Amino acid sequence: MTPETHRLQSVQVFRGAAALLVLLFHATVVSKFYLDYNFAGGVFLFGYSGVDFFFVLSGFIIFLTHRREVGRSERIRPYLKKRFVRIYPLYWIVALMLAPVYFGVPHHAGDFIVLLKSFLLLPQIENPLVTVAWSLTHEVFFYGMFGLAIYFPWRYMRPLFIIWLLITALFYLGKVLTNGALQLPPHSGLVFSSYNLEFAMGCAAAYLLDRYRLTSGRRIAIIGLTIFLLCGLSESFMHRHFGWRHTVLGYGLSSMLLVWGAVLWERRNRIVVPSLLLLLGDASYSIYLTHYALLDLFAKGLLALDIPAVIGPTLTVGMIIALSLSIGVLFYLYVERPLLARLR
Repeated sequence: MTPETHRLQSVQVFRGAAALLVLLFHATVVSKFYLDYNFAGGVFLFGYSGVDFFFVLSGFIIFLTHRREVGRSERIRPYLKKRFVRIYPLYWIVALMLAPVYFGVPHHAGDFIVLLKSFLLLPQIENPLVTVAWSLTHEVFFYGMFGLAIYFPWRYMRPLFIIWLLITALFYLGKVLTNGALQLPPHSGLVFSSYNLEFAMGCAAAYLLDRYRLTSGRRIAIIGLTIFLLCGLSESFMHRHFGWRHTVLGYGLSSMLLVWGAVLWERRNRIVVPSLLLLLGDASYSIYLTHYALLDLFAKGLLALDIPAVIGPTLTVGMIIALSLSIGVLFYLYVERPLLARLR
């Protein structure tokens, strides 16, 4: 993270919030599976939207950090090095820790292919070794596309990017209008995934931030937050009628408005954010990578000890969440932060 983006405390808070949303979503799923208990009445079932929020934030941060490098081929090597260091080393540590638990010993060629694709974050039909790593595959693809904008002259890349995003938007619109019946051609799901529109929304938010000197950042952020929460409150209805197809417009667009408005407001006003929230933002990647396995592990452990029968399912799920979140933060403090400091 550059000094410019590091100063944006709102972005750090949003990173922590996105990771916490995903954790609460998976905690709801785990509680239903192991305890047959609907945690918090299922209110956090919209928490998967944290991934959409992450994608918008990624686009915002990358564009804000590297916008001046577009079209400068000499900057491609440091850009790729930074992106590699940010994603792969910590992910490989988590993957190596989980491989013996969730995968075991490979027995045939298919197992080795799954492992290879998982470690390289290549797209695959099977579940990756680390459950949440499917989203990292989209991240890596986006980083690669932005890398093309850095390496090649922008006057040539701009029309290609416009065409790519238009095709992606048309495929997304086709899915919405056909209730999901329209399917992408084979091997093009990643290239024309609707998630790419959310990365583009993040880039657009960073572009608008410097392009237009608005003074109503707080109002824009409130509108974005309101839309996001309304979509979350109506998740059951939206999912029943649209499946996953509402996420780009419901959560992606609202996240774009929220990030754009909040950063615009922060730039014009001095804000003080509690250090705990900033810590959660710093630790968001560690929390994201480790939380699912930790939730699963603690649920099994507490169930084996018959803890739910003693303290009840609500306290049990609360304990599972607290333990998973705490270990994710500790993983950041004692693994991720020293690792990044050494690699950088």
